[in-house]
Amino acid sequence: MQPLIIILLIFFSQIIKAKDFKADINHDKIDDIIYYPNEKGELKISISNKNGYNNSTVDLKYYYSDMDLNFPNFQSFHVNYKDGILKFEIKLAPKFLDGRIFILTCKGSDLLITSFFDVSINTMDQDIPKDTCYYKFSEPIKLVTLNIPIEKLKGNKDCKHSFKNVLSLESYLEEVRSGHIGEKPLERMKSYMANYPLSVKNLSTYNDIGYYLEKGKSYKESVFILEEVIEKFPDRTVAYINLGDAYFGLKNSPKAKEAYNKYIVQMKKSGKEAKIPKKVYERLK
Repeated sequence: MQPLIIILLIFFSQIIKAKDFKADINHDKIDDIIYYPNEKGELKISISNKNGYNNSTVDLKYYYSDMDLNFPNFQSFHVNYKDGILKFEIKLAPKFLDGRIFILTCKGSDLLITSFFDVSINTMDQDIPKDTCYYKFSEPIKLVTLNIPIEKLKGNKDCKHSFKNVLSLESYLEEVRSGHIGEKPLERMKSYMANYPLSVKNLSTYNDIGYYLEKGKSYKESVFILEEVIEKFPDRTVAYINLGDAYFGLKNSPKAKEAYNKYIVQMKKSGKEAKIPKKVYERLK
C-alpha cells in the first residue's frame, strides 16, 4: 500500500500547487501571484512593486447578480497569461452559467478588466442551446474597485448562439406544432438547415415548420424557412401563401403582396383558383 499512498500524495500535492498561479504580469522580472479562491469566493492577488508586493483581495460574489454561487464546489478556476493578456476562467458558477471568462491587463500594480465572456447552456432544452456573449468596456475597470455585478455595467454586448440539434427534424416539427418552439428559433432553424439540408424528402416537414412558426407569431423565423423552401423549390405553391401570411404578420405589405400574387398565379395555373382563400384577396387591396 505504501507506494500507492506516496503516488497519491504526490498527485494531490501537484493539484494543490497548480491552484495558485505565478507569472510576471507587470514585467518587472518578479513573479506575481494569483491565489485560488477560498470557500467564501475571495480571490487574493499579489502584484510585485519596488516596495515588495501590493496585496489585494477581490470578492468574486460582486461579479455575479441574482446567482447562488457555491465556491467550494467550483468545477475549476483557471488562470492563463499570454502576450500581456490575463484570463480568469470560472466554470460552473453558478450551475446554469457554464463558464465566465474575464479578460484583464495590468497597469502598474492594478489589474484592469477590459472585457468578459459568458457561456451558458440550457440543459432543459432538448437541443441544448449554447449562448456565448462577449461584453467589452470602453473604459477598463479596476478589478479591486468593482462592487456591483459586472453584467450591470454598461458595455458593448455581442452574443452568438449554437445548438446541438439532438431532436430529429420531425420531432422538432412536433415541438413547433405544439407551441413549444423554444428560445431563439431563428438560430435554431439555421442550425437545423445546416444539419438537415433541405431536400425533396424533408420539403413538406420544413414547409410545415414554417407554417406553424407563423401561427405561433414567430414571423421572422417563418420567413427564413419559407424563403429557403421557395428558393430551392419555386413550384411549392402552398409555401407562397404561408410566406405571405408571415410577411403580413411582420407588417411588410409589399413582400406579403408579392408572395400572395405568386400564390394566385400558381393556383390559377393548376386550375385551383376557386380554392384561394378570401383573405388573400382582402390583403391585396
